[in-house]
Amino acid sequence: MDITSYVKNNELRIHIIPSTKDEIHKFENGILYITINAPPEKGKANIRLCKYLKKLTKRGVRIKSGYHSRDKIIVFL
Repeated sequence: MDITSYVKNNELRIHIIPSTKDEIHKFENGILYITINAPPEKGKANIRLCKYLKKLTKRGVRIKSGYHSRDKIIVFL
């Protein structure tokens, strides 16, 4: 799935769902739902999310807001 069509102003709203694999679940109401296979402790899920998005888009990624939340805003560099 090409997620670049969901990016607006180099930002993307994301909701993380813990799972056993990394994959895009759905896009609904301006939010991309992604399942991530990493525990939400010590930033492991955030790191895994950034690596997964970088792999999909071939662009640099950082979290703008939502470090301690399942709802995040991602900025593409």
